[in-house]
Amino acid sequence: MKCRSMYGQGMFLEGVVKLKITIEDINYFIFMIKREKLGVRKRYFSILHNKDSDEYKRFINVYLKYKKVVSEREQLVLDSVYGVNGAPLKLKEVAQIIKVTPERVRQLVFKSEREMATFLRQKY
Repeated sequence: MKCRSMYGQGMFLEGVVKLKITIEDINYFIFMIKREKLGVRKRYFSILHNKDSDEYKRFINVYLKYKKVVSEREQLVLDSVYGVNGAPLKLKEVAQIIKVTPERVRQLVFKSEREMATFLRQKY
């Protein structure tokens, strides 16, 4: 089912929000946010610039459904990094928006992704 939802600053994500999230979608999301090695980019960076791809839609569907698990500030950070309201932003750009250092943004991303993964593992 295609939905038309509005997020943030008037940007639209069409066809992204699904009614049902499968366990495979949950596992995919957790796999994508999982840290592989120190200094290696997370797997989701490869799909963020292709919003029409099934991988991006699958990833963002899970995020949008369960983003309430984290604080509003963390949601703003993840929305910006994942490109929910437009193009994905770099940590430095997000840092300028919320007036913190890029390192603090990285910490917020890590903390909020860990919280979401823990919640999803417990729920499913």
